[in-house]
Amino acid sequence: MRHCIFWDQPVNIRSGGPTGYLAHLLLGLRNLNQNDIQIWLQETGQTQSHNSPPALTATEPTQEDIDTEVQGHINFFSNPNHFFFSDSEFERLLANDTRSVHLHTYSQVLRTRQTFTAKGITGIPIMFTSHSPESNAKELADSYRVKGANPTLTDQLEMTARNIEELCFKAADIWIFPSREAMEPYFQTIPEFENWSINKDIRFVTTGARAPDVSTSKEGLKHKYNIERKKVITFMGRHNSVKGYDLFCKLALSLLEVRDDIAVIVAGPESPSLPSPKHPYWLELGWFDKPGDLLTVSDVFVLPNRMTFYDLVLIEAISLQTVVLASATGGNKSVHDLTNGAVALYNNTSKGMRENLVSLLDDKGRKVREIKRKLEGTYETYFAPDVFAQNYANLIYQIWDDYNLGERG
Repeated sequence: MRHCIFWDQPVNIRSGGPTGYLAHLLLGLRNLNQNDIQIWLQETGQTQSHNSPPALTATEPTQEDIDTEVQGHINFFSNPNHFFFSDSEFERLLANDTRSVHLHTYSQVLRTRQTFTAKGITGIPIMFTSHSPESNAKELADSYRVKGANPTLTDQLEMTARNIEELCFKAADIWIFPSREAMEPYFQTIPEFENWSINKDIRFVTTGARAPDVSTSKEGLKHKYNIERKKVITFMGRHNSVKGYDLFCKLALSLLEVRDDIAVIVAGPESPSLPSPKHPYWLELGWFDKPGDLLTVSDVFVLPNRMTFYDLVLIEAISLQTVVLASATGGNKSVHDLTNGAVALYNNTSKGMRENLVSLLDDKGRKVREIKRKLEGTYETYFAPDVFAQNYANLIYQIWDDYNLGERG
């Protein structure tokens, strides 16, 4: 008998969302030699199937290209026939006497539920973990709004995607979140989410992540970037308003204008809607595959999300004992509480962020020393992949007991 985490795309330990989450979990499960929990992973690239939304164009899209993509998504979400498993997928899902399944996208949940219903499958609980920092439907529609898509089409896309979002959350028997606070973005951006949660079986398991590699020392990295005498403020992530990039830019630039002892280093995909400031000591790295280097060179790593799910980069920062200043939102609050305040939080105002950042930059040692003390052993205790995997396995075992799914093994 087995519990099946179903995922039919490559995993990538350097990605966010389900691809990164599952990569870290898979690492821990392999280290544990855990045989009860099986993951179906398509670890090589494959073309989009007929059960997938349209792929984005590889070249710079025209207005017509963008609107065509939006219409393609609308058509996909509007057709319930897209949400069924093929026979071969269904066989893999239920191979080896599967007793429970865990899905990580809206389409997978609906495909599982509709296929189970069509084939008369009962008694196999469907678990769902969402990974968006807000309503997935809103996030998708907003990604096209910033590209200048037709407003009527983007509104229609959000409406049809919200229908799928609702069907998915209702179709899942069990919701699995990293923490209760990580649910906040859904309460804030999905009007009916609170009603859907009533009488829903909701479980929690703390996310973990592998510590990132570091190429050299902090001093070596400062020399590399020619900022030896600077205190370094860093940001890593998508350059959008949900991640608080506009708030970070405004604050960091204002400090650069009045102080000559700091430098700012930023990594992550740039956005034409939120361009980065131009300054000799503002270093823009773009997409960056060495987060360990950025975190190591940081004097303060800022996580200014307006809304937060549960960021893998925060766990990676903890693994390297990096001083983190984070907004008091969602999963940031969970990590702050779990680590006894090893992650510094600020109240969600520009004044709060500025005062706390300046306090950390100008600290004479006591505050930073206390943070570093609290960080000692924190990663190994709560967030290492083996701990993540064991906590996850324990959760599944508890669910099996609660649902009378049989003996394990």
